[in-house]
Amino acid sequence: MASPPFMQLYVADFLADTQHLTTEETGAYLLILMTMWRAGGNLPHDLKVLSRTARLSGRSWSNAWKRLGPLFVITEGHVTQKRLAKEFEKAVQKNALRVSSGARGGAAKALKSKEPPPSNASLLPEHLLQTSDIRKKKPVSSPSQPLQASLLADASETVPSKKEKEAEFGAFYAAFPRKAARGAAETAYWRARKGASAEVLLAGAHRYAALRKGEDPKYTKYPATWLNGTCWLDEAVGGSGAAGSGEDATTPDLWVWRLEAFHHGNAEEDVEPGYWQDKWGPAPGQTGCLVPNEAQAIFRRRHPLAAAGGGQP
Repeated sequence: MASPPFMQLYVADFLADTQHLTTEETGAYLLILMTMWRAGGNLPHDLKVLSRTARLSGRSWSNAWKRLGPLFVITEGHVTQKRLAKEFEKAVQKNALRVSSGARGGAAKALKSKEPPPSNASLLPEHLLQTSDIRKKKPVSSPSQPLQASLLADASETVPSKKEKEAEFGAFYAAFPRKAARGAAETAYWRARKGASAEVLLAGAHRYAALRKGEDPKYTKYPATWLNGTCWLDEAVGGSGAAGSGEDATTPDLWVWRLEAFHHGNAEEDVEPGYWQDKWGPAPGQTGCLVPNEAQAIFRRRHPLAAAGGGQP
């Protein structure tokens, strides 16, 4: 079955849905959606196929799919997108109606002119066939809504009420070990909710609170920093921070904080970006480096662009 002549893009919904994606991930998302449309509304659930479609490979694809995966629906060996599938079906039905109407009109004209009816009706883009009245009735999406439906999400999905949203975020904020910058935390929370459920974020906050219990609070992340870094994806740290080091289980988190301070700076602790402090020991890549491999792996997962920039650490 041939795909409809064009795919409708709801720009406001798309921008709202992809705020948490990098430029590379946004491009990969569009490539998958457009290929999915041309393929009939779905693609095989094969990560190799999806990787080639997104034009990404290796670690770049692995990191991107962690964020892109929740935007799709996987059923019976195929991957699709809820609203894309609905819009595709609607477009196919409209095309069929136009073909049928064109054929009937051609047949009626042929009876008068004694000419054979055309074999098929021309398929015009939908936007050229819509009247101004129909266009006026289309709902306009506002990009300012924090829980807006995704670019291709079902518009009929229920959006939580203000009271429900306050209760949901309140539970997360109460569980998080550091209460600071609540406004920024709430903004980051609803951005994170586009790719993770409330239960996942709450469970991550509890794990982090248990990890930081009894530790120096100045190394505990702000909730917005934790959310923007997708730290709920980090596995719970167990055992020593580095083999044979004798350091406790919080050491990787402390070293991740130091790596982030080196790359991005930390105004609260007066740490300038690009300066590896002597008290931290040799920098990564140098002889005698104390940074655990686990901490470096976590940093690379959270900040792939900074980690790929080269240089030390």
